[in-house]
Amino acid sequence: MSKYICMECGHVTQKWAGKCNSCNNWNSFQEEVAHRKKTKSLFQINPKSIDEIELENNDRLKTETLEIDRVFGGGIV
Repeated sequence: MSKYICMECGHVTQKWAGKCNSCNNWNSFQEEVAHRKKTKSLFQINPKSIDEIELENNDRLKTETLEIDRVFGGGIV
């Protein structure tokens, strides 16, 4: 996020303006870019390839619809 500061009087605004509303000087705004600090994520993203994922054998809930059971690999887990 950036803000604009008048170099003559120090007035701060979120958008660039040609004329400062505080001191009435023209073209006195300069952009100041605020850098965000990186924060630690609560979740660590460690991507795995498909071959590294271990499958679990869970009981499947069969539905009354054969097509839905087929799509979900034999029922809903």
